[in-house]
Order: sequence, then structure tokens, then C-alpha cells
Amino acid sequence: AGATGGGKKKADGAATEEVLLARIASERVPASSAFGEIRAGMCVAPDVLGTSTLSRAAGLLRVLEEDGGELAAQRKDKFPTTAARCIHYFFDVPGEVERIAVFSANIPGVARGSVYTLTRQYQGHLPAWRASLVHTALKYFWAHRETLDKTQLQLLFGYIMRGARECMARKVWVFDRVLGMVETCARAEGGGAPLGGEGDALPAAEALKRELAVVVDTVKDRAFDTVFVQPTMAYFQAVRDTTMEGDADVHGSNVYLTVLLCALGVRLNRAPLLSDESKGVVDFLAATGPFRDEFLPLLWSNDDNYFGKSHESVRAGRQVTSRPRTNFFGLEARRPVDYVEPILGDRLDDAARRCFTPYLTQYGRYLSADFLSQRLVNHVVQSPQLSALADAVVRELWERDGAVAPSFRDYVWESDEDYMNFTFRSDNACTFFQHIGLYKKGEDKDSPLGDAPLPAS
Repeated sequence: AGATGGGKKKADGAATEEVLLARIASERVPASSAFGEIRAGMCVAPDVLGTSTLSRAAGLLRVLEEDGGELAAQRKDKFPTTAARCIHYFFDVPGEVERIAVFSANIPGVARGSVYTLTRQYQGHLPAWRASLVHTALKYFWAHRETLDKTQLQLLFGYIMRGARECMARKVWVFDRVLGMVETCARAEGGGAPLGGEGDALPAAEALKRELAVVVDTVKDRAFDTVFVQPTMAYFQAVRDTTMEGDADVHGSNVYLTVLLCALGVRLNRAPLLSDESKGVVDFLAATGPFRDEFLPLLWSNDDNYFGKSHESVRAGRQVTSRPRTNFFGLEARRPVDYVEPILGDRLDDAARRCFTPYLTQYGRYLSADFLSQRLVNHVVQSPQLSALADAVVRELWERDGAVAPSFRDYVWESDEDYMNFTFRSDNACTFFQHIGLYKKGEDKDSPLGDAPLPAS
């Protein structure tokens, strides 16, 4: 009876987490009006903000769970069979299942022990929906084993082994790495095409949007690291709290991810564990001393030299003369889920709004047209394949009006008569990214951009 009750509790908790995440992610414009001005400055379309590479990987796995497809031959396999098969292949373990069950591995700096036993323990401790996706992911790895790097899969199993022995937040961190490997595998199988793409079968605009959405995903992740995780780790290092420094990424991130998702509708390549403890967080902007006055301005400087980099690379004073409360970020909350209703229901008090606003403002800057457009253009023009797609989009638009189309490069970079000096046309870049659906259009609520058509010449 005790085992049954525990299983039901785990299933109910999983349902609550999944329902809340689905509800938050489905809010095209979050219900909260407290941060509307910040959302207005973000140029990315809501459907791109509210999805991620990993959420698309999870979608792929769910489709494979339902219709079988390339995994049809493994449809009836139980998890122990799938795990043993993968360990046998990726670790080159000879013999039958009995030998695989006692096989031990040492993944340097990650974990050591029985790979089979710890993998089963890890999967068995996950909520049902995560456990099912992990099982499907291993089936996927087996189906694509000949294209995968065995060393990478051994490292992934090392993370799984470590996750089996640690808290649920670490298990979720590992879960995100498993889905990340699915995405890597899918892109490799598609010749580098974005997950879910169909290569040349897609219209040029849609294929280009899918590829650039992956670039935006990377920016979202790096912005999260730069605004929340790295400064938090740096703060706890400065005050010599090594325990909280270690908790910042694994536990503290769940609070920050929840606030970001509820307030701005941004979904990253890791989902918050809503039932986790609220620890490893701090309102570090409330600290005083060189940490706030020297370190943070340099980390967040407009030249963006430290964007997405470790806090260790920032050479600046970090002393803290006045310390804010540890494990407190804007609200009295025991778990990340306690942030959901106050933010979505627009019931934050003034103190909480004042706490969240500068963090969300800094994050929003990285999703503005000023920050993104030239980076996206450079990504396109550096790839012959993407340049060809962009040229096709421009050509389609111009020829619709009977005009001669320029190349994408000439459209977004305006030159003088001698082709010696070039000016970046951010307005043209914005209009182009609007057209392919990557940026918000004029009819989208909070759009910072107009809805002007491409000019005829």
C-alpha cells in the first residue's frame, strides 16, 4: 500500500508540474501586466519565445511514442531491455544481459559505478512523463547508434548515473541533457537542418525561420546565464558561501526560470522544476560594494564582451559590503511554483516588482532588435545554404511586384557608390525577420516594430 501511495503521489506531482508548464507556455502574451514595457521592447515573435529546441525535441519524442515510426521495432521493449541494449553498444560491453548488469564504468569527474543499475534507478525516480521521454530517447539513440559518438553517449550515461544519486533538481538537469542529445542527433541526421525541418521541401521562409529560431534559442540560454546564473554564482563566491554557489545553477535556476517564463513568456532549453526548494537564489542587485558597482556593470556592459561567458573571466572588484537575504528573490516562496500565481495573476506587490524589473529589463535587452538583428544577419550571410534561402525570400517578395530583387546581403547592408563603406540597415533586417515570422509584426500586441512591407527597390 505504501508503494502504491508513493507512486500515486509522484504521478500527481508530475501532472501538476506538466499542467502548470503547459498553461504558462500557452500564454502567448502573459497575463501579468507588470512587465508589459519590457515585453514591448523584445522583438522576437511569441511562438519563438514560448518554445525551445528542447521543447521541440520533447515534441518529436512524443510523436514517436504515439506512432512508432522508426521506433516501431522497439515498441514493446521495456526500459531495462532498452537500457541494456544501449549500454552494451555504447560502452562496448561483451556478453549477455547478466554481464551488462554488473558492468561498472568510471566517467572521470562525473560518476562511477554500475551503469545499468544506476540508469534504471534514475529513470525509476522520475515523474511518469519524464520517465517515458527518457525511455523513448534511449530507443532513439539505439535507432541512430551508428551516427552517434560513443564518447558523447558515455558522458551522457555518466550524467544519468550521477543524477540517480542526487536530488530531483539534478535529475531534471540531466533530463535536459538527454533531450539535448536527441536534438543533436536529429540535426546530425538532417545534415544540420533544424529539428523538425524537412530541408528543401519546406518553403524558404519557414526553413529559414526554423534555423534562426535555433540561434535565438542559444541567445535566450546565454542571456539567462549572463543575467541570472553567473552573477548569482559570483555573488556567493564573493561572500564565501560555497554551498549556495553550488546550488545556484541546479536549484536557483528553477526560481529564475519560473519568473522569466511567467513574466516574459520566455521558455529556455531547460524547464523549471516547479516543486524544487527555493534555494541558491539571491537578489544580488541589493548588495552594496564593488560587486555591484564594478563587477556587474562590466558583466552587463553594452559592448557585450562577457555575454554568455563565465563570471570568472570578468576582472573586476567583487567585495560585498552589505549582504541581502540568501534564498530570497522578490517573494516569500518555499518553491518555484509559489511564483506562478502572483506573477500571472498580476498580484505582485511593489517590492517584488522593484526586485524583478531590473533583472527582466537586462534580459529583455538581449532579445531586442538592437542586440539580435545584426547577429542573425551575420549568421545568415556566413552560410551559403542560409544565404540562398534568404535570397529566395527576398526574390519572391520583389518579383511579386515585378521589381528586380537585390540579394539579401545588399538588402541589409547598404553601400556607397564605390562599395567601400557599408551601413547596416536595421530597419530592413527587422522587416525581413518580421516577414519570415521570427520577429513580432505590427498586429502583435506589444510589438516594438511597424508592419511595413519590403520596399520595392
